[in-house]
Parts: sequence; C-alpha cells; structure tokens
Amino acid sequence: MREQHSSNSANSFVIGFIAGVIFGLLYAPKKGEETRAQLKEILEALGEQVEGVKEKAAPVVEQAKQEITPIIEEMKPIVQEEKERIESEVREKVEKEVEPKVEKAKEELDHAVQAAREQVRENLSKRRPQYFRGV
Repeated sequence: MREQHSSNSANSFVIGFIAGVIFGLLYAPKKGEETRAQLKEILEALGEQVEGVKEKAAPVVEQAKQEITPIIEEMKPIVQEEKERIESEVREKVEKEVEPKVEKAKEELDHAVQAAREQVRENLSKRRPQYFRGV
C-alpha cells in the first residue's frame, strides 16, 4: 500500500513538473520557433524516459504473470466448485420455497376462474325483466 502511495506521488510529481515546464515555455517571451523547438526536445526526452520505463518494467510484468498464472489455475477449480454449490443451493431453495407458492397461486387462480364462469352462467340463465322484451 505504501509503495502504491509513493508511486502515485511520484507519478503526480512528474506529471505536474511536465505540465509546469510546458506552460512555462508556452508563456515565455520567446519566438514561436524557439518555443516549439524546446517543446520538441522536452517531448523527445520524455518519450525516451517512457521507453526506458517500459523496458525496465517488461521483465517485472512478465515475472508477475508467471507467478500469478499458477495461482489462477489453482483457483479455477475452487471457484467452479463454489459456483456449482451456490447454484445447487439456489435450485433447492427455489424448489422448496418458490415452486409450492407458484402451484398454490395457480390453484387459486383456477378456482377464481371457475367461480367467475359459474357466476357468468348464473347471470345468463336468470330471467330478464319483461320491459326488455320488445326492444
């Protein structure tokens, strides 16, 4: 954690320094050609530094990959096993808790539909008042 903090501080310092140099050059009372030449030199130097850092970091990154790969491979079956266990638990809970409630709701809906049908039949079979007869 401390290394990350110092790395972030160093990066922030370098970025701030570069931005300061660029703004200083842009606002300096020099000809445009001179300012552009100075900016070009600074950017070339910065590009060389970036390349140097990349070259130094490449072996470290490769070593980290080599060290992490076996750990990841070792964890894959553990993660798969845990995933399957969780899926199994979820299926069991659905079967135990949800499915009975769904079945009960279906039965209640069937009863409600049947009652509504009976009500409609009863209403249709009732005798209508006489005053509707001639209409």
